[in-house]
Amino acid sequence: MIDFKDRNIVSSIVIAAAIALAASFVSKQREQDRAAIVAESALTQASGRPLVSPLVPEQSRALAATDDEFDCAFLAQVEHKYRFLISEVDDEHVDELRRRLLERESEMDLRSRDRIDAGIGKILPAERFAYYQTLKNSDLEQHHLAEYTRGIGNVAPLDPHQERIVLDAKLRQKQRYASVIRDAGLERESLSDEECKVAP
Repeated sequence: MIDFKDRNIVSSIVIAAAIALAASFVSKQREQDRAAIVAESALTQASGRPLVSPLVPEQSRALAATDDEFDCAFLAQVEHKYRFLISEVDDEHVDELRRRLLERESEMDLRSRDRIDAGIGKILPAERFAYYQTLKNSDLEQHHLAEYTRGIGNVAPLDPHQERIVLDAKLRQKQRYASVIRDAGLERESLSDEECKVAP
């Protein structure tokens, strides 16, 4: 039987192990954060541009008026979502592209978004515009990529080039899936007359 002294020793050992585990977790989290900063810095250096650009005048005025941290976070989120596109655009179009991307991501009206998309199409070459079309609806895939890179960050952190390879592969798979569903006739707004008769 375990007496009172032995119980105290066992509980002390368990508490010490729990503290060591917590310290290890905090240490790993700090390493992941550092790796993310290094990766972001490497992407910035590779593209020659900061991921979060200096604000254009209308953005500066809007943020100054609200003084809201959410707006700055939103700007950073938009920059991150389109980081691979922005890094490949000619310098003369970067600020205009960033302005339009921010406008599009903050717009809810579909017709306004279509108008903004058309404007983006005028400043991007056809190949870059096609890439933009895949990125604009990539929120879920980008979220999955972020979870994946956080998960393997301690073992094998990805550099920005590798991140792009993974993201592009996910986006190609998404396009193939949509194409198969469309070609199979499964993506329709309504059933045919014959299908309506058979449906319960």
